[in-house]
Amino acid sequence: MVASLRRSCVLLIAGAALTVGCASEPLSPAAGRVDDYIAGVTARNGQVTAVLRDSAPPPASFGPAAQVTATDPVVHAGSASFNIAGGADFTRVYVSTPMGAGCWDVTLPNGVTVEDLVMGLSPKLRNGRLKVRFTLEGPSGVGGAAEQEIDVGQ
Repeated sequence: MVASLRRSCVLLIAGAALTVGCASEPLSPAAGRVDDYIAGVTARNGQVTAVLRDSAPPPASFGPAAQVTATDPVVHAGSASFNIAGGADFTRVYVSTPMGAGCWDVTLPNGVTVEDLVMGLSPKLRNGRLKVRFTLEGPSGVGGAAEQEIDVGQ
């Protein structure tokens, strides 16, 4: 009887730990695509709109490294603003998440070292933390991805 009670307590504690561990990542009902998490991306005060790609960003090849500023918590289904700085000129920014396949491709009309992006979040997200990756491409190639976590709240 005591052994059975101990097993029940262990199972209850393990189940509670698993539930708590899963709650920090936002989930989408549809599995697998970047647009299930990120609804769209714009630059230059909305004048440049990203194109959705089915493929992942290209691999790094000596391009500019991205530096991304931290953001405030984001309201559910709202938007987040990011300031992206590169160590050299860049003309493209790929926005992705490790939680979904594909990426948003922001092609800029000219090379810059700093750009502001606005990312719209999917209304399918629940509260939690979303990892977003920013990859820059310029004349020297593609840089490594910079990752930023954002809090998605009510």
